[in-house]
Amino acid sequence: ADLGKMKRWIELGARGDRSQPSDQPIHWRPIPPDRAPIIATAVTSRGTFALAAIGNAVEVYNLAANRHVASLVDASLGDVHSGFAGAAHFDAVRSLATFDNGERIATGGYRAVKLWRRDRTKQALSWPATEPASALAASPSGEWIATGHADGSAVVGRRGAASSQNPPVRWDAHDDKIVALSFQSSGDQLLTVAAD
Repeated sequence: ADLGKMKRWIELGARGDRSQPSDQPIHWRPIPPDRAPIIATAVTSRGTFALAAIGNAVEVYNLAANRHVASLVDASLGDVHSGFAGAAHFDAVRSLATFDNGERIATGGYRAVKLWRRDRTKQALSWPATEPASALAASPSGEWIATGHADGSAVVGRRGAASSQNPPVRWDAHDDKIVALSFQSSGDQLLTVAAD
């Protein structure tokens, strides 16, 4: 009986109550933390990063280092509505996709698709050097960075570590110029190549 009424209503033009226009803005409310399930996940093509859509937030994890590395945040959301600081979308993020091994990420929510690009402008690590590096390598997790030098020395530093608490380690690895460096896939050993 209800289907018949609906059919007849559609045949008559499906007119409804126009007292509230549909073009009025939606008044969003933040998703309560205890109601924020993981709806979507994605892993980058090389398996380096995993993404989780938790409610309206998107978190990025480095799988090799087994740690959280970033949150995707649309700062403009907090400007429009209070309570949305730290959110990627107003509504739950329902889909995720990655491109270029995590350099670009697409997120989908209610009537919105957003494209994100990895920020490469932040300095991860620095230390004073008396000469330019002849070789450079980063561990698969991105946690360790190594440089090789013309005098045969090598330097390894931990990304994000305060230099006074955890300074880079320098040692004489060869008698000749280091021409190549590479971390093993586990990241726990550094291989150095020189002419000697």
